Amino acid sequence: MSDKQPTKKEQRQEKVNEIVKVSKELKTVINQSVIDDELKAQILPLIEEIEVLCKAHAEALRLSQVVILYDLKTEKQRGFFKSLYLKEINKIFN
Repeated sequence: MSDKQPTKKEQRQEKVNEIVKVSKELKTVINQSVIDDELKAQILPLIEEIEVLCKAHAEALRLSQVVILYDLKTEKQRGFFKSLYLKEINKIFN
């Protein structure tokens, strides 16, 4: 019996999934405990925005590693990954 250690990539994905899992649990608690529908309507979109930002941060970090660490052979490859990276950065800042 060998316990397989998760890879760095799997560990990063687990962290992203952990935040999404916690935000879903938070939504459930809010839906069950908050009676005021107007208040729910204010809170739930904020939680969804946190999820989106978390995913954008994770993807930006992943793409930055691709751009920095990998030998992208062609200008087309470099441009493709840099544009994806910039797209995720823009999601964070806009």
